[in-house]
Amino acid sequence: MIDRHRLRFNYRHLHFIGIGGIGMSGLSELMINSGYTVSGSDLSPSPLTNRLSSLGATIYEGHQADHITGADLIIYTAAVSTDNPELAAARQQGILAVSRADLLGTIVRRYHGISVAGTHGKTTTSAMIGKILVDADLDPTIVLGGILPDSNSNIRMGSGKWMVVEADEYDRSFHSLFPMTAVITSIDGDHMEYYRTQSDIDEAFLIFTHLLPFDRPLIACLDDPGVKRLVPAFRRRVTTYGTADEAYIQASNICLSGLNVSADILVGKKRMGILSLQRPGKYHILNALAAIAVADQLEIPVEQAIQSLA
Repeated sequence: MIDRHRLRFNYRHLHFIGIGGIGMSGLSELMINSGYTVSGSDLSPSPLTNRLSSLGATIYEGHQADHITGADLIIYTAAVSTDNPELAAARQQGILAVSRADLLGTIVRRYHGISVAGTHGKTTTSAMIGKILVDADLDPTIVLGGILPDSNSNIRMGSGKWMVVEADEYDRSFHSLFPMTAVITSIDGDHMEYYRTQSDIDEAFLIFTHLLPFDRPLIACLDDPGVKRLVPAFRRRVTTYGTADEAYIQASNICLSGLNVSADILVGKKRMGILSLQRPGKYHILNALAAIAVADQLEIPVEQAIQSLA
């Protein structure tokens, strides 16, 4: 049974500015499923806003001050300008307005959070972790920046203590998360309109790692040059994965065959089995290794994790 009390806040009506975005729509659905009145606005309708409407949300096209009528908490995205009429009306009326990152961070702290960061591979890796946890009967809650496989939604609401979320580095949103387990898939020059220099990006990821409790694992991809370069600066216990010999969770004998890819999986040099994915490309093996590393940290048998991803 879903525990709606876990997400009890002293608010009743939540209004999302930019509700049609992939991240905002997932949070909106999560809050609808938790029993809140939800409304929101976006510039145009979409399949995501249509889904929210079918679930009971009130959706407005365009942005107007009167759209926030009745709301006692406003949530906005980083893309919303400070002169947005709904945000301005909230300030004028004294209604609390928080960013999507703030809301997600508050939610994650009520779970055992598993945050997947990186400039590439977040959505696929998060979905793989979620699949392993579901198959292990841990009944996780999952919030993705993409649509879950076999679903027309980007969230899954469970009753377990674990929550899998993407940790978005844009505008340092992932600094609002305080996970129990963290993955870094890659670090490169993304979002340069915001960060300006690679050093800024590096610093943002280093700060993210410090949000992890010191006794909890940081899982990092050694195949990514940016991650490998920063591993010595991660002041946390690091579990590495990749194809390199020094990786703790390692893939070897990678075989690409049409739309499929397979590899031997080793943990601490011990062969655990063959992983076969119905997805093309070596990078899917790397994403799977990250998910297997999380499973290993959660004491889910690696062989079981391999089978979940097959």
